[in-house]
Amino acid sequence: MIDFENIAIPVYGLTLSDASNISDFINQFHGKTEFDLTIIATSITDFWNAVQDCVRKSMKDGDELIIICSERHSFTKDYHRDIFFKDTIRTQGMGCDILLIGTNGFNHAVPISDTLFWIDKFENAEFIVIYRKLFNKILENHITHPTISNCLSHLASNIICTTPFMSLYSRKTSLDQDGEMIDNFSHESYHIASEKLSLYSKIYTKYH
Repeated sequence: MIDFENIAIPVYGLTLSDASNISDFINQFHGKTEFDLTIIATSITDFWNAVQDCVRKSMKDGDELIIICSERHSFTKDYHRDIFFKDTIRTQGMGCDILLIGTNGFNHAVPISDTLFWIDKFENAEFIVIYRKLFNKILENHITHPTISNCLSHLASNIICTTPFMSLYSRKTSLDQDGEMIDNFSHESYHIASEKLSLYSKIYTKYH
């Protein structure tokens, strides 16, 4: 049996320098020794460069996986350390590029089990587990999709999402490239996606 007590996954919290809820974000990780949180202040136009910097550091440190997290992330009541670790280990063995514990949208989902689904793409996610096999692709590509999620979804060919969701979007507004507040991240859309996977899970369980 794996001892999870001494494992700490590097988490890079990408925040806007003027983010008003940074303390709330940091508090999400209070007492969660399974995460080694580093806060990185960046700008809305420099997020992808920040991700690449995180990957370079992790490659140098020999990390097998990292987590990219935004200040909009919030753990749900369904988050449990041991379940999360077991999911990361299992999906790594499946050759996974990215593991999500919550997203606001996808097109198609194929069940692996009642709690894990392959998805074809994702629109937005606030807590993204990236495995080492995707690191080189991230460094080799200088793409300019609107969000980090779009960039990573474009690069990854093997994306898995958990259900029930362990991460949700905690704020409705964001900044566009001109620094204006916009409402393109709908909290409700996360719940719709969550309910969709929950229904698929029930169907899978019924027939397996």
